[in-house]
Amino acid sequence: MIRTLAALLVACLLSTALHAQAQIGCVIPGTNVVAPCSSSNPLSVTPQASVTGGGTPSHTLSAASDNATQLVTGQHTIYSAVLTNTTSTIYYFKFYDTATMTTGQCGSQAVLMTLPVPISANPQRFESAIGIQVQNGIGFCLTLNANDTDDTSAAAGVILDIVYK
Repeated sequence: MIRTLAALLVACLLSTALHAQAQIGCVIPGTNVVAPCSSSNPLSVTPQASVTGGGTPSHTLSAASDNATQLVTGQHTIYSAVLTNTTSTIYYFKFYDTATMTTGQCGSQAVLMTLPVPISANPQRFESAIGIQVQNGIGFCLTLNANDTDDTSAAAGVILDIVYK
């Protein structure tokens, strides 16, 4: 794939130098020939998993508290959250862009995003290919009520799985 992209880049640079304008070309499958992109010769990119560069998983089991947690500090990106509620009460999971998150602060900081965690064996999922960027760090809370100023403790029994980078 890297050779294909390199060949495409070289072809574009040569085309620019020779014709004084950029032309985008596509490599014909099975060859190293670059031809104009078309419906019969489309530009294709195939994402592949790698052992480097992936997200960092976080796994937390809720306690009988507001579950205030400072996951990480600094600039990061949130890619997913899978929240499973095994209790008989709906709770609210809240993300914060913060460098400090401790018990009692859930109701006093600006909420970045709130996700309801319904009563169900089916998890609540948030997934984003481009992610949500934070500048200060990733903090979270799990509270009884949805309003941003709530700091009412949740019960034990909610599984909080987050992937960030």
